[in-house]
Amino acid sequence: MAQEQVVEPIETADVPGAEQAPVSTEQDSVEKSQRSAEIVRELLDLMAAPSGNVQPQERALAADTLHRLLTKIPESSKIELAERIAIMDDPPAMIVSRLILDSNLDVAGMLIERGSVVSDQDLYTLIDSDNVEKCILIARRRLVSPGVANALVDKNDPTILLALVRNPEASLSPSILQRLTDLARTQPALQAPLVTRPDMTPQVAFDLFWALPTELRRYVFSRFLTDSGMLERILRVTIAAEESDFGAEAWDGQNFPPDEQTAEAASLIEQGAIEDATRMVAQLGRVSESSAKRIITDSSGEPLTIIFKALGISRTDFAETLARWQASPAAMLKNDRDIEELKTLFDVLSYNKARVVLTYWDWLARKAGAHNEDEASATA
Repeated sequence: MAQEQVVEPIETADVPGAEQAPVSTEQDSVEKSQRSAEIVRELLDLMAAPSGNVQPQERALAADTLHRLLTKIPESSKIELAERIAIMDDPPAMIVSRLILDSNLDVAGMLIERGSVVSDQDLYTLIDSDNVEKCILIARRRLVSPGVANALVDKNDPTILLALVRNPEASLSPSILQRLTDLARTQPALQAPLVTRPDMTPQVAFDLFWALPTELRRYVFSRFLTDSGMLERILRVTIAAEESDFGAEAWDGQNFPPDEQTAEAASLIEQGAIEDATRMVAQLGRVSESSAKRIITDSSGEPLTIIFKALGISRTDFAETLARWQASPAAMLKNDRDIEELKTLFDVLSYNKARVVLTYWDWLARKAGAHNEDEASATA
């Protein structure tokens, strides 16, 4: 019987050309990326060419082609594309709108933060998407319109708000500054960049004053209070225009109340008789009772320093009064308050400066009171 021949299996690796070629190699991928990058550059060059060298229809065709390729080009080419688009004077709006929606911040961020051609409508779309990182980039833009700023404030995100108030180029209207001030009362990180903004107004700053720490209160005084020969005249005209309950006498630096009455008001504060002290301080200082009560109950002491300066108390009497307030458990002044700082504030304040601050506080208190009355009437 013939011996059966055993056929050994043939290893394909031993047969030249027998291995199956991979669908694509790393080299192919690199070459494809390079070709894509070259196409992107060529199309960008066409779109960026001077008007005399390229016809409008040719530019439009290049833009349409590039728009169709956006989903196919590699990330490196997208980043290069975003960099070029960001510095173009008139890039295609449809490409800009697509790129800023890209999930890769290296692509979208370039245009969002630095692209001057991004429309407010596109920015509103991004803000509505609730992407905090992109909203922060919007807040850092060189130009932020009031409408966009308002939409960012609506998000009420601490990191977005901080980026916005730190951007000196952001256009913040007085109403937006007021909204930010209301938020800064409970978000201390916003306070310093807000009061130091170039566009901060005295009215908003003196409204925020009540929530500020001592060092920022000193800054507000130094920035927004000035002495000038015209100041008293301006204040008199202002009070006449406002038709204040107290009349022009509220601005008369020679019309101080009797020392005995000022001493009595100080004694009521020392005793903790808040209601009686409020009525008397309001009468003597020619401010509303709501303003007087807020001044008396502020534990840091700057508001008391302001109003007693306006009442004409002497430096010696005020220093003694401070010591009694601090020693009294019934008075509102903090027992660890550095009263030397308050004495210094008293010394650097003029009568006119004190009256300016009181006027702003009184305006704000009256405005808040009127607003509360309107709300009560609306809900009645």
